[in-house]
Parts: sequence; structure tokens; C-alpha cells
Amino acid sequence: MNNREVFLIDLIGSYAGMDYYDFAFRNVFNNTDLELRILSNYEPHDGKPFLRNMFGKSKSHSILLMLYNYCKLFFFCLFHRKRVYVYLSFGEITDFLFFSLSLLTKNFYVDIHELFAARYQENERIKKIFGVYYRRIIKKIIFHSQKTDELLNLVGYVGNRLYVPHFKYNMNKDYNIEKVGDDVKMRFNSNNKKFLFFGNLRKVKGIDLVVDYFDKISNTDGIELVIAGKNMENINFESLRNRYGIIDRHINDDEMKYLYSHTDYVLLPYRDSSQSGILEMAFSFKKPMLLSSIPYFTMIYSNYPSFGEITDLEYYDKLLDKIINSQIIKEYYSEADCDKFMMKDETNIFVKQFINSFS
Repeated sequence: MNNREVFLIDLIGSYAGMDYYDFAFRNVFNNTDLELRILSNYEPHDGKPFLRNMFGKSKSHSILLMLYNYCKLFFFCLFHRKRVYVYLSFGEITDFLFFSLSLLTKNFYVDIHELFAARYQENERIKKIFGVYYRRIIKKIIFHSQKTDELLNLVGYVGNRLYVPHFKYNMNKDYNIEKVGDDVKMRFNSNNKKFLFFGNLRKVKGIDLVVDYFDKISNTDGIELVIAGKNMENINFESLRNRYGIIDRHINDDEMKYLYSHTDYVLLPYRDSSQSGILEMAFSFKKPMLLSSIPYFTMIYSNYPSFGEITDLEYYDKLLDKIINSQIIKEYYSEADCDKFMMKDETNIFVKQFINSFS
């Protein structure tokens, strides 16, 4: 090992598609003398995964795997104190345990994807505990949005902050059709207008609005809908199953690429978000997005209006009506907007600041 190694700690990894972010993070340092290594539950390098997947298991099994991962990381950090670490945080209670790793090394950064997970937005006790951890334990932070910056101010964080736009996914769009399930293969094979809702199926992401809208359509000729992802809140899709593609399970990478490659529109009727990997994927595949006007999406749309359409959540059904009934083929994703979205200048500034912060 050498002192120019950076270790990216990603507990979620391939379980929920964070491996794409990991590789994008690593790629921005390709032209530097840093070597970024990934510690996660998949195989980014030759050999076995460093961590175990602790998600989608029974509660007792998940706890045992979490403790295994913590112990492995604890001793790794303990014996490699001079290395640089970046821990991906999603505002989960498990972060409380793993934040303690920052006490083992002076170069420990928390890369914030969500300061508080969506289910804790109304839990003032949990939010206060996060505030205590950030004020007293975390010394260095990487953040990606104005919302996160404001929340850090709200909890009284005064440590070092490095801003960088959320790294844009740069991925191989090819897929192995043999790894695509039959329930996915049979979708998006028509000339109809195709709509995709992808990701964890939660009300905060507006899945209930999608169900309500498409359930009311009496004549589905000319349209096709696929809802794909893990059913996190036991949403009832029975009224849709006979007419649309409901694939409420874990979706592997090849299946995801298949769905994004074949859809016409990506549905994003979110109620709240400070960033979105779904949006990143839609951009990567150049699929127009139908957005709700939450602050983050409004910011995206105001800067890159060719990426899709936007409306207030209460009028989202009207937007779908317009898209379904329109005979006009609109051009999306202008070259100017795409170049601007990549934000290469801002990313290069971050790389320099990051290197200087521990050199």
C-alpha cells in the first residue's frame, strides 16, 4: 500500500446500484496520482468482495452481517490509519455505528447522499442524534446539493465541507439478454408509448400516484407501463397486474439496462429528493423524464430544460395525459444541455480541493 490510496467504503454497493456511483467516483481521479480502491459487497477488483451484503436478509442475519462488516472495517482502518477513507452515508441508523471509524484516522470523509433517510424526516429524535454525530465526530464532509448544505447548517456542522456535483454515471449500456428475466423480456416489445417507473417502490417517490393514474385508464391501447423495483412498503399492485408490467422484486443490472434501453419516458413523480440515481440513469440513456416540481427537480429542469417535462405534483396526471395524447415527437437532450450537465469544471475543482485537503 502507499499513502496515495483512497478507500471508498460503500455498504450498499450492488444491492441498490451504488456500484455505478463508486466507479464514477473512481473515474474522476484517473488522471491523478491517487489510487482509489472500493470496499464494498461486490468485486470491483480481482478477488472476493471486501464486505458482505447485509440487506434483504432477516433482521437477525442483517445485524450479524453488519457487525461483521464493522469489525472488518474497524481493524482495516486501525492498521491503516494514514490512508484516506470516504464513507458513503444515506442517513440510516446504521451510520451511527460506522461513523465511529472516523475516530481512527484524520482523513475520514463522509460523502452524504442523504443527511436523513426519508423515513426519518419527521423523527426529530433521530435527526438530533445525527446532528450530534456530525458536530462532534465528523470532521470532513463531501456534499452534492444546496439542500444538504442547508441541513448541515441547521444541525450546526462547522467542519470542512467539499462540494462536488453528484458524479454523473458513465456506464456500459450493453446487457446480457441471458441474464434478463422472462418477466422483463416480455415488456417493451411493442410500438406503444412506453413508461418506466424504476427504483425502490415508495410513496415518497410517488408510486401511489402512478398506480392511481394508470388504474383509472380504461383503454390501454397505445401505452405500456412497467413498474420495476423492490416493493419497500407493500404497495398493492393487483389492480394493475393484468394490464401492465409489475416487476416488484430486485432488478439486476442487465434487466435495468434492458428497461432503460427500451422505454420512451421515465416517471419521476417524487415528493422529496435532494438527488436521484434514477435521474442519472435517465440521462445516461437519454430518456426524457417526467418530473414533479420538487426543488431538486426544478433546479435540474431550469438548467437543462431539454431533459424532459415538469409539473406540480397535483397536475402530474395532466402531464401524463398530454404525453399520452400528443401526436408530436419532441426532441429531447440537446447537446448544450448535456455538456453543461456533466459539470466537468466543478468536478475538476473538487478533485484539486480533495487532494489538497490531506496532502
